[in-house]
Amino acid sequence: MTRIAFLTHILFASGLFALSCMICLFMVKRIRIMDIPNDRSSHDTPIPKSGGIVIVITFLSGVISIYLFGDTTLIHDQYFFGFLFSALLVSGVSLYDDITDRSFFFKLITHIIAAGVAVASGIMIHIYGSNRIFIFIPFLLFQILYSVVIVTKARKKGLM
Repeated sequence: MTRIAFLTHILFASGLFALSCMICLFMVKRIRIMDIPNDRSSHDTPIPKSGGIVIVITFLSGVISIYLFGDTTLIHDQYFFGFLFSALLVSGVSLYDDITDRSFFFKLITHIIAAGVAVASGIMIHIYGSNRIFIFIPFLLFQILYSVVIVTKARKKGLM
């Protein structure tokens, strides 16, 4: 990597960091989505929710910027838009859940739909062995882990 390319990457990362700081400050001052503690909470005072939206906006800004302005795009449009739609679906439903406290089943169905969109767009992991095996969805491990967390939370709350 050349020095100019390295400095360009550092500048890009610094810009994304500045963007995330600005969004975070805006959300703290203007958008107050609070988690009010109850008897099952691990905190005693109301705390802000929806910090993940800052991460999602910053991540998507970076991904879209690279897609639009990168010299060589390493991902085909079909995969990119499948990934983008899945990411927006999951993050949108997560924000909606922060505001309205949806059920775990609603979130689980959303993750299954998002995984289905990723598969339908052709995203897969190639594993080569004695036979050529395709395991779909790079999000599969995340989906399973997230689903286990949701079920665990639901059981603690007595919903299952």
